[in-house]
Amino acid sequence: MTKRGWIAAGVMALAVPAPQAAAQDGPTYATPETRDVIEKMLGAHGGYARWRDAPTVSFDNVFFNPFAGEGQNPWWISHQVIEQKTRRVYQDWPHSGGELAYAGDEVWVRNWGVGNHPVFETYFFYWFVNLPWLTQEPYVRLGPVGTDRLPGYDKDFHTVRLEFATAPSIGKNERDAFELFIDPDDGLLRGYRYWVAWGPMLDAMRIPEGEIFGPMLRVHDTFGEFDGVVVPIRFHTMAADGSQTYGHHTVLNYSLTRPFDESRLEKPADAMVDEIKDVRRSATESR
Repeated sequence: MTKRGWIAAGVMALAVPAPQAAAQDGPTYATPETRDVIEKMLGAHGGYARWRDAPTVSFDNVFFNPFAGEGQNPWWISHQVIEQKTRRVYQDWPHSGGELAYAGDEVWVRNWGVGNHPVFETYFFYWFVNLPWLTQEPYVRLGPVGTDRLPGYDKDFHTVRLEFATAPSIGKNERDAFELFIDPDDGLLRGYRYWVAWGPMLDAMRIPEGEIFGPMLRVHDTFGEFDGVVVPIRFHTMAADGSQTYGHHTVLNYSLTRPFDESRLEKPADAMVDEIKDVRRSATESR
């Protein structure tokens, strides 16, 4: 497997704005059918209001990279707590004793043992785990309903392309996108294709100038119910055509009620601030 592949499987997490209030105006729908399909999906996952009004979203993320090279840690494990109203966040990375925090101004870390930029990791799996509800953000554009199939299923799924009117926040820009696969029978989000356009990650994956990375395909294997909402708790990342699996993922201890510890946002004296910007290296080198 290429370096491009394992980075994609492990780090393609996208970001949400911070700080900002939960979405009030909602997304733009291409058609009434799009709205119907998305609303059925929201209902299948426990509804929007319960998730939107929760004080926090927290979970433990476990990623296994089956292609890790000799001397590389194949396990990426993190504990993440996000305050819903502000999208402030702190994380613990137990393998390295690492910490990350973001209060809306800068991302700082200690003992950072992950190969990706902290800015990109700030909302790493927040988007992936909470994707059904994040369709309701005001900068989201939801396209017409289509039809396609997922590997492992002998049925057609509703597809809806999710794009962005503006760059949502750090670690993401307006060229990122998802294609949702929504079960027409029960409304669950069974998987999605995704594209990543954030400049420093494109540099890390050696994507040619003018191109973006993707699509990759993620399929949800198992769901769990926590605090009245339904979330994917086991899933895997594949090549777009389903020909190869690049990573295995598990989400544990999902909660909408865990208290937010304000003290975790206080920057220690030995913290490092990640000042990376969404600019391709070639653009800066040509100046």
